[in-house]
Amino acid sequence: MIVNLLTSLRDTGLLPWAAALLAVAVASSLVSRSPRARAVAASRLRALIRLREDDSSHSRYRAGSMKRVADEDEEGGAIPILDAFLGGLSGIASELPLLGGKDRIKIRELLARAGIRREEALGLFMTAKIASALLGIAIASGVLTWFELFSGAGLLKIAAMLVGAIAGSLAPEFALKQKAASRRSEIVRNLPDALDLMVICTEAGLSLDPTIERVARELRLSTPELAREMAVMSHEMRLLPKREMALENFIARNEYREVRSLMSTLVQTLRYGTSLAQSLRVLAAESRNARMLAVEEKAARLPAMMSIPLICFMLPAIFLVIGGPVISQLMKTVLH
Repeated sequence: MIVNLLTSLRDTGLLPWAAALLAVAVASSLVSRSPRARAVAASRLRALIRLREDDSSHSRYRAGSMKRVADEDEEGGAIPILDAFLGGLSGIASELPLLGGKDRIKIRELLARAGIRREEALGLFMTAKIASALLGIAIASGVLTWFELFSGAGLLKIAAMLVGAIAGSLAPEFALKQKAASRRSEIVRNLPDALDLMVICTEAGLSLDPTIERVARELRLSTPELAREMAVMSHEMRLLPKREMALENFIARNEYREVRSLMSTLVQTLRYGTSLAQSLRVLAAESRNARMLAVEEKAARLPAMMSIPLICFMLPAIFLVIGGPVISQLMKTVLH
């Protein structure tokens, strides 16, 4: 596969550009070292940064707190070669004038909705778009060469390669939108369970801060995305001057109707001193009712959705079973 890719790049004349991009990325990764990686911050701030930037949904957390268990190469170790290489690539791709200011903001919001908030995420995304575009050109060139299409039409070959490049460049954005939709579905689906746990914790006498930390710790295996968001909110509530700011940041990171309703209620509770347990109990009941209404709505749409396969597959068979003997008898009568 690699040989075919290199052959396709050589045939299209893109091999020198790809080699130059790879050489520049390797050189930049060897020369540059991120000062942020070597900076020594406070323990809570460092945990908050790791929680914000960690895009792995299977991270392991300590039992006592939501601090991620450090790998061997994170604390005091050398930066892995692969991370340095990807960091160099992201730095180069982020500096390329391929996107405007509004497009960069839009992609960053899409990355945030997908749960990816690393500083180099935009550069890595642009690198993926460029690589997938080159891969699309290589695949289009390979298909044209293999099936000997448009052998005498150079413009059609160029148009086919452009189509491959456009399709390849759109593939990472499509995958990112799918990841964002999956993450939203996971958070919204498991939010009622988190509310029930928060009600139990508040009725047991815990305040809001330890309640959120406890729920985040309990949900880290069943709902890693929601657990990570709540862990980030728990750390922000200790770092920021006002706890309402942490709740508003949670809303900004997760622009969902259910999340906005929950956080708005918590903000009002903190601001006006209303009963936290009562507010959470009402929200939990409303979320359960909303989930039940959604299930009932899907069940109500089921007969209309089943009518299409019924018409296409079952009715012809029923007509054949009912009318087959009659048609056979008529044909025998007419022929004899």
